[in-house]
Amino acid sequence: MKKTHAILTAAMAVTLTAACILVPQVKAGAFEQKADRKAGATYDDTDIYDYEDTGSSTPSPAGKEHKAYKAFLEQYEGDVEEASSRVAGEYGTSEEIHYFSIYDLNQDGTDDLLTFEIVNIRYEKIRVYTLDNKNNVVPFLYEDGQEALFDNNHQANGAYGFYVCPEGHIHNCYNGGFRSEENIYKVEGNTIILYLTHVDDYQQNSNTYTEQGTKIGRSKYETLTEKCSEEQFSWILNNAEGRKSLGN
Repeated sequence: MKKTHAILTAAMAVTLTAACILVPQVKAGAFEQKADRKAGATYDDTDIYDYEDTGSSTPSPAGKEHKAYKAFLEQYEGDVEEASSRVAGEYGTSEEIHYFSIYDLNQDGTDDLLTFEIVNIRYEKIRVYTLDNKNNVVPFLYEDGQEALFDNNHQANGAYGFYVCPEGHIHNCYNGGFRSEENIYKVEGNTIILYLTHVDDYQQNSNTYTEQGTKIGRSKYETLTEKCSEEQFSWILNNAEGRKSLGN
């Protein structure tokens, strides 16, 4: 079964860097992303991504967090086709989870849950959860105490990309208009901290790099991010088949 979704409609062409992917890769057992163009290419007004059913995913050992996440995901299962067909400015009637990923972000031995909600063709919300000591699914928090939410509302001339790298850093970047911006977060305990930023201002022909709010040079930034590949990160479709990856 093959499904085609229009993921982004842009009023003008958008050039993507290799570190900024518009649409998440999707694991086998859900749908495998097959982009018409590769990162680094120029995208036209409407870019179509094809998803092909690739069969069953390999079940993971079912820990207590996996069982809790499975029940949580089932509660919020949504219709991907319906959500993807909404035009900019249209919204669903309730919170849904269309894709998810499992990753031990703070390396404490307990897997954490990332969720991906398609709000409409230009807008998605990504949330991050963990399991507390009472086996409740609870959100990670930012340093200011707010619940972790990557509120990625694409503009007419640009878009966001999101992934978790092998270092456990959360990457969220924007590319469009006359600038690109990458925000890289690290996780300490149950807190998500803004770790590194890179802003490339095309109009001013300038690049600004920071490490936890302090300016650093390009070479240091590149050293700190040299292992930050997005290749191993992917999403799983939140349906009965996709949730099999969490075990029975």
